[in-house]
Amino acid sequence: MQKLMINYGQEYLYHFTDKRNLEGIRKHGLLSLKELSKTKTNEIFYGGNEWSHDADKLNSVDDYVHLCFIINHSMEYLARNEGRIQE
Repeated sequence: MQKLMINYGQEYLYHFTDKRNLEGIRKHGLLSLKELSKTKTNEIFYGGNEWSHDADKLNSVDDYVHLCFIINHSMEYLARNEGRIQE
């Protein structure tokens, strides 16, 4: 798995994703769930599950890229354990 780090003053912002997504990120940048749903590729490996995607849409946050302030986020742990993130 690749962790992308963005310097934010004294803190860092982290975005966790499966390593298989890196080529698409390099080509298109980090995209929100809403933007990803518009892409014409099947090569997207989501960290979120159906419940989290539905919650994002319900709460109108599917137009944002999810970032966090900690390197080992609990959602990453769940995504790894459930096999949504393999590398």
